[in-house]
Amino acid sequence: MIHIILPFENAPEYFHFWAHEEEQIDFRKDLEKAKRCTLSYAAEELETYLNLIGLETKISEGEGDVTILLDSHTGDAEGFTIEKEGTTLRIFGDGRTGGLYGAYELLEAQGIRWYSPWEKEFVPDNVSELTIPECKKYQFSMHLSRGFEFEGPLKESEQLYVWMARNRLNLSAYRSNTAKLQKKLGLIFTMCGHFFHEVLDPKKRMPSGNTLLEDHPDWYGISGKKLDYDNALSVQICTSNMGVLDYMADELIEFINGAWYDVDRIGLYGIDTWGGLCHCEECQKIGNGTDHALRILSHIRSRVDRALAEGKIDHNVIFKTCAYEGTTTLEPPVNGIPENLKCSGDYVIYAPILRCYDHKLSDESCSHNKIYKETFEGWKGILLSVGEYYYVSRHEDLPFIFPTRMKEDMKYFAEQGAVGTSYLHIPMMEWGVRTLNQTVFSALCRDVNANVEQIKKKYFTDLYGKFAAEAEKAYDLAEQASFLCASWRQWCGKSIISNLMCWDGKPSGQPLYRDDHLGDDAVAIGRNTVKLFEQARDILRKCKKQADLDYAAKGNFKCGIPLNPTDISFKQEPAWVSERLAQDIRGLNYGMCVYTLMTDFLEYHDCLVKGENTDELWESLQQHAEKSMESTFAVKYRHPAVEIVCIDHLGRSGLKDLYYRCLAYRNSL
Repeated sequence: MIHIILPFENAPEYFHFWAHEEEQIDFRKDLEKAKRCTLSYAAEELETYLNLIGLETKISEGEGDVTILLDSHTGDAEGFTIEKEGTTLRIFGDGRTGGLYGAYELLEAQGIRWYSPWEKEFVPDNVSELTIPECKKYQFSMHLSRGFEFEGPLKESEQLYVWMARNRLNLSAYRSNTAKLQKKLGLIFTMCGHFFHEVLDPKKRMPSGNTLLEDHPDWYGISGKKLDYDNALSVQICTSNMGVLDYMADELIEFINGAWYDVDRIGLYGIDTWGGLCHCEECQKIGNGTDHALRILSHIRSRVDRALAEGKIDHNVIFKTCAYEGTTTLEPPVNGIPENLKCSGDYVIYAPILRCYDHKLSDESCSHNKIYKETFEGWKGILLSVGEYYYVSRHEDLPFIFPTRMKEDMKYFAEQGAVGTSYLHIPMMEWGVRTLNQTVFSALCRDVNANVEQIKKKYFTDLYGKFAAEAEKAYDLAEQASFLCASWRQWCGKSIISNLMCWDGKPSGQPLYRDDHLGDDAVAIGRNTVKLFEQARDILRKCKKQADLDYAAKGNFKCGIPLNPTDISFKQEPAWVSERLAQDIRGLNYGMCVYTLMTDFLEYHDCLVKGENTDELWESLQQHAEKSMESTFAVKYRHPAVEIVCIDHLGRSGLKDLYYRCLAYRNSL
């Protein structure tokens, strides 16, 4: 019998209650209750899963055959220590979050895995004795941040947040319905990002009755154009103007005391327009775009520190800014890091949005990544995180996976001093093959030297059983199909999708732009990408047929009508392997559809340029487009609206408007 001992009197009687009393706790102020809640939840997880694998376990006040002492300091620190002496195992967290993470480290050592929030966990059979993890002090490679940049208030799920904690991910978003649960799990709330857009909206009405632009035209950057509502935010603000800096600080302090009171970290990114800097004489003296951004951040940090000292706010907040082309801040500052930012806890997110996944980020031979290697390695003197784009909006649920690049790049990030990483934006359903992204990403966040090949081997064995080898082949094909995704799907003028979206559907004077990664072989590469997805799908289809037969052969069926939605007496065990394979297949079918459409449009455009007969090609393209409008894959979250919509494949690909433009031209002939 395994006994788990908590440092609270009467824990065996009350730990189940304490584990779920988060709604009654102020996690910022009630540190002892917060600790008791999180550690009781950790003990509950241990008891549940150790019993599930066959190791009889209970919460006790006395020792057993094996005794687990679970304790921590108060606070939210994440590190933990595992020690063993005789038959006693001690898990001690640097804070309550560390205690929870230590419990999950122990469960993971037993072979238990949580691969997806919405699928069954993997639990091994016939475990005869407790496996002890390595006894040492545990700290994470990416201790500053490990998680996701959420977008849209409907991206909220209790299952997702529990999955994040079980995989020791910590960066989330404040969501009112689940905020207390998230705090119990040790998650860190991050908020906002492009803050300037909201507070400096030129049409915003002021107490004077005028718009912000009418009252303060001098706050907006000079661009050489006549200032109006349409272009006021086309360049960064006039950073040399102290009035606008004070206004932004005042607005931010109001947010900290109001709508963002529970937020731990606030993003202060510049105006995301890919515009330049203010051209006024004083702004030109400040330095490059990053010097401007750090000047703003430094001023706001000073004002917030002063407000904290004066009691105008009752808690500190960490700020993050970005190194990002869209806000002219990719390069490191030419005038150094302001002194008050060096030890403030504030940090920079380096965001290589136009990076190539056909090459590792540090590959200076890559025309896409060369600039990122040069600029990233110049960042020193401030905490640094990396903001990746494994599921940015341009991907639109395409089945892209990046385990090889994650393995190479995460280690490189750490070598260059990064202590955090996150990515845009966590998919909220139908992970399919992308489940491997989350598995590898979370493991490397904890330890950038983790053995990815071993992680993948266990992943395929756990999720696919006897189909593991075939599933791995299919995933390898899907990864090959993903490598050139940036050349096809970047949100910039140098990708296939962006140029197709700008095409009017009529013959133009020259072939559609393609970068040096595609070149003259773009159509052939597009067709081959479809073939790779198709080969992966066909492998998994064969597996699914057999998995269905295996499930049916068990004959463990239950028949009947539930009395109400909570009556699960007739619910039988789902066909987990078949369901996983079906989800993978749906994603791969969607990938085939989108790449077929993009390649069809590319070839059609270039044939029009050459004056070739396009009737047969158009007929094929039209059939593909019409078929794609008869299928849907997943919902789309409308940001910032609190709304979701269901979109067909053609709309999700970003090519529906082009289809109708082309159709209009064909009908005009």
